[in-house]
Amino acid sequence: MFCETLFIQNSRAQLLLNDTVSVKDVVISGSKIPKNILGSPVTITKLDSKKLNTLPAENVYAGLATQKGVSVITNGLFNKVINLRGFAYAATWNEGNMELVDGMDLNTPGQGISLGNLTGTNDIDVANIELIPGSASSIYGANAFNGLLLTTTKDPFQYQGLSVLIKTGMNYIDGKNHDASLFSDFQLRYAKAINNKVAFKINFGVQHGTEWMKVIETDFDPNAADAVRGLNNPGRDLSNIYGDEIQQAIPIGANGTLVNVSRTGWNNQYLSQLELRNYKVDGSVHYHLTGKTDLSYSLLYRNFDSDFGEQTWSYRRFAVTYHKIELKNKNYFLRAYHVNDHDGASYDGAWVAQLMNPAWKSDATWFD
Repeated sequence: MFCETLFIQNSRAQLLLNDTVSVKDVVISGSKIPKNILGSPVTITKLDSKKLNTLPAENVYAGLATQKGVSVITNGLFNKVINLRGFAYAATWNEGNMELVDGMDLNTPGQGISLGNLTGTNDIDVANIELIPGSASSIYGANAFNGLLLTTTKDPFQYQGLSVLIKTGMNYIDGKNHDASLFSDFQLRYAKAINNKVAFKINFGVQHGTEWMKVIETDFDPNAADAVRGLNNPGRDLSNIYGDEIQQAIPIGANGTLVNVSRTGWNNQYLSQLELRNYKVDGSVHYHLTGKTDLSYSLLYRNFDSDFGEQTWSYRRFAVTYHKIELKNKNYFLRAYHVNDHDGASYDGAWVAQLMNPAWKSDATWFD
């Protein structure tokens, strides 16, 4: 290191001579091998199953909002996405947040994002969760630049037997926009160690409920004056109404004044399925090769319906399948996994509305 400094002392200028200072190299690195949290190069918040069960929320994902530095984006009745750092894209998901279950990335290849608790683990099988609200790139790679949610499931050797979890509740209890609807969440877990070498577990979860309706209708027409904005605006572009984005200036009145007029749109409730069902099925087989080395195979299947918050995407019978095989030792691991997703009958409600209107009557005919 070279240093050259000019300073004034007693009105007399003095010049320091160049000098060289040698320092030792400093290497900053991380490790995926389990270690004490205090020795980790990043800040980690760890919650065990006992702590998670006491969180005041309807599920584990929603309960994480009670932790420092964590916000939860509620995209729908079942769809909650974790945001650990910075801003989430369009307030619906966080592309930079990484979610792992037993080391396997839940990112779906077709969507390019993690879908939160839609693809996450059943609450009944969560052993602990680790949250890294800052960049975890030194340990988990460049994809973890906005934070990491690492879920560890229960080992079938340690957690054996049959467990059942049932949750229920209601929404629309005032009956204003929809009849009162029942929400139900049923989860089952069974684990068994056949001997001290082989163990297996199976998990099943199903949720049923009625999605929240989008009833706010704010006029976003950029051409409208504030005095006529809203239902009095013939060119209105209302939120949660789709198909009214198509406008045309047509002559109206005796003077033939050009006025922007929009096509009649479709309310979101007619474009979206309110009755939702989500299924989570998974299982794994574990084999003790030696006292410190385990070989395991895991299969996870998710099939769900969900709407995506401020977006108009409607996931219908969306399916994701995960396969993972892992050789794990106290000092190393080898892991390989495969992810496959299928869009099922999913669609974009805004485009559906814009295609339905001209299918019934062309724009030219309608405006005429």
